[in-house]
Amino acid sequence: EPNSNCNQLRYDATPSSVEQLVDIVNRQRACVLYYSLAAGFLYSWFIVPGKGIVRFHEVAVSETDREGEDSRGGEEMLTTTGSLLEHYVQSVRDSLGVQSQ
Repeated sequence: EPNSNCNQLRYDATPSSVEQLVDIVNRQRACVLYYSLAAGFLYSWFIVPGKGIVRFHEVAVSETDREGEDSRGGEEMLTTTGSLLEHYVQSVRDSLGVQSQ
């Protein structure tokens, strides 16, 4: 007899629209910094309960690579300070003036 659990559909709770994302933020009553990495760009939205999206930022991944380079060399610096994605996220936080907790 086949396992009936394998045939169950899984519900993906990932928001599929801005309205759904804002609704989640409003229900949680907490500010959210939402990121999307797509097509060579890192997009970010700062969402505040009751106000919606208050800030938006986009940066080309290649721009962030160049900004991270210093006299030690870009790849070496990124490897020693954390993952490339962490570097991108910190760059966006700095641009938006948002601190991590």
